[in-house]
Amino acid sequence: MSSLLIRFLSEEIGQGMTEYVLITSIIVLAVFITVKAMGEAVTNLLTRALDAL
Repeated sequence: MSSLLIRFLSEEIGQGMTEYVLITSIIVLAVFITVKAMGEAVTNLLTRALDAL
C-alpha cells in the first residue's frame, strides 16, 4: 500500500491531481465568500424593505 502511495506521489499524475485539488479549493473558497457577502446584502435589502412598510 505504501509503495502505491509513494509511486502515486512521485508521478506527474499525482502532481496534476494536487494542482486540481488546490484549484478546486480556491474556487470553493471564492464561492463561499461570495455567497456569504451576497447573503448579507440580500438580508440588508429585505430588512430595509420591511422597515419601509
